Amino acid sequence: MIGGYDLLYEWPEGKTYAQVEKGVLGICRREWPGLVVEYDDPPHGAPSRRLRQALDRNEFFIFQTPQDKELWDTHGYSRRYTHNTCIYVIIEQNAAGKPWAVADKEITVVVDHPNGYRVRKIVKALNAFLVPLP
Repeated sequence: MIGGYDLLYEWPEGKTYAQVEKGVLGICRREWPGLVVEYDDPPHGAPSRRLRQALDRNEFFIFQTPQDKELWDTHGYSRRYTHNTCIYVIIEQNAAGKPWAVADKEITVVVDHPNGYRVRKIVKALNAFLVPLP
């Protein structure tokens, strides 16, 4: 479980799935150059970009470093070991009609704390790239 805050974003006008995914990962990579991406429980490794684009919902975890991923695998969330070292991204491409949905296409980014020193710049850049929802 990752703690904290769900940051909701509307899908940026005119952007494809590939552009959104690449943009989010690029923003994170600027601050966390050694990051590790793990896609949500793929049966045979990471799904191809074509498959991810075809799915209605895609989830992935971004860990600050390979060591942070190992700590998450070992300890799960721990304020001592893993606080603000993971970002969880959910991309909903057909969210309309779901009780929690604000828009048809939306992105949820989960962080321990948006003002935490490890994620503050990432959240600021995401807020400029995507369209924050209230």
